[in-house]
Order: sequence, then C-alpha cells, then structure tokens
Amino acid sequence: MFSILREVKFADVFSLLNLFAGFYGICTHNLSFVFVAAIFDGIDGIIAGKSAGKLGKELDSLADLTSFGVFPAFFIAPYNPAIACFYAITSALRLARFNVLGVEYFVGLPVTASALLVSPAILLGFSNQLVCILALLSSLLMVSDIRYLRVKDYRLLTIGAAIITASFFITDAAYAVFFAVVLYVLSPIWGKKEYVW
Repeated sequence: MFSILREVKFADVFSLLNLFAGFYGICTHNLSFVFVAAIFDGIDGIIAGKSAGKLGKELDSLADLTSFGVFPAFFIAPYNPAIACFYAITSALRLARFNVLGVEYFVGLPVTASALLVSPAILLGFSNQLVCILALLSSLLMVSDIRYLRVKDYRLLTIGAAIITASFFITDAAYAVFFAVVLYVLSPIWGKKEYVW
C-alpha cells in the first residue's frame, strides 16, 4: 500500500527534515530556521554519498527549493515582491540544472549559499536597499555559468556547521555566516583550477 516508503533511504530522512525546517520557518515566520535546514542539508549531502536512494536526488532538490528558494523569498517579498519572485524562480532553475549536469563542481551559486547570504542580511537588519541588492545579485549568480568550489574539507565543513548552528541560537553569529558566504561568493576570483577544496 505505501510502497514508496521502501524507496526512502536514511539520507532521505535528512532531506525531509530539511524540508520540514524550511516549511516550519515559513509557518512560524521565523527565518532562523534556514540555519536548521542548512544543517540537515549538509548531513544529507554527507550521508547521500554513501547511501543514495532512487528518490534521493529529486527529494533533495524539492527540499532545497522549499528551504533555500521559497523560504527566503517569502521574507524578501516585504522588501520587493518582484525580486522575491525572481529569487524563487532562479532557485528552481539552479536546482534543475544541477540535476541535469551531474558535474563535480557547482555551476552557478548553490541555493544553500544564496540563502545563507540573504537570510542573515534580513535577520541582522540590513537596509532595504542592501537586502534587495543581495537578493538580486545572488539570484543572478545562481543562474550564471560561474563555477564554484565544492568544499570537501571536513575541517572547514565542521567549522561551518558549528557557526551555522550557533546562528540559530545567537543572532550576532549570523555575521560570521554572512561574511563566510561573501568569501565563498568571491572564491572564483582566486579559486583553484580543479574547483575542489
């Protein structure tokens, strides 16, 4: 009767938790849940490399669209509805292209990085103009042909996870997330040729 449950692997549970965090954040109007979603997305990415199921890729993209596309766009809308719509659309395009390309590096800014650029700016009370500029810029970067590094250094990932987790509890910690993502956005300027850290 519920045969779909047989297709759900352990990694997929974290995709669903990612989706839950994003949608719960929308329901409760709490943008801080973007950090929770990012943690679950990171865990999913690590586990999926070892136990990816048939549903995994599609489920991960749907969760990411909710948590890192629609969720931030919902909070961008009060600043500028048109930019919010554009942000959601480019997030969907970015995720669809990722599934089609299947390359080792990232083409265009990843949606998670985009969300972790715009969301802290909103949470930290950046000006309306700056939030709109960041949302528009990250939207354009998501659908650009710029290659971004795929971080594989577990030390960096662990530090990043700690900072993201802290940001859920301590608002000022979001500054560290914001500036870390700014460095990542600029990384193609000095990035390594092989696009792997």
